Amino acid sequence: MRKVLFGGAFDLLHLGHVLAIQKAKTYGDYLIVNVLSDERVRTRKQRNRNFNENLAPVIPAKERVRMVAALSGVDKVVCYYGDPTYPVIRAIEEFRPGVVVLSE
Repeated sequence: MRKVLFGGAFDLLHLGHVLAIQKAKTYGDYLIVNVLSDERVRTRKQRNRNFNENLAPVIPAKERVRMVAALSGVDKVVCYYGDPTYPVIRAIEEFRPGVVVLSE
C-alpha cells in the first residue's frame, strides 16, 4: 500500500482544495490529509500579511477536519493541535508516507 500525505489549512474549503485532494489521491492508495491547527493558520496569516492583529481562521480546525474527512478519496485526517513542531514533519514521522504532495 502506497501512502500519500497532503496538507494545508483548508480554511474556507473551496473547489481548488477538492481538486488538489483528488489529485493527491492519484499518487497512491491511502491518502492522509494534515489539516493545520488554528494556531498554525494564525501564524501563517500573520507571517504572510506583515501585521500582528489576531488573524484566527474563519472555520475552526475541528470543523475543517470534519469537512475534509467527508471528501471522497480521503482515508485519514490528522490535525496536531497545540503541537510546537512543524506539522508535516510530525505527520511524516508518524505515517511514513511513500509520497508527500506539496502545494503553495
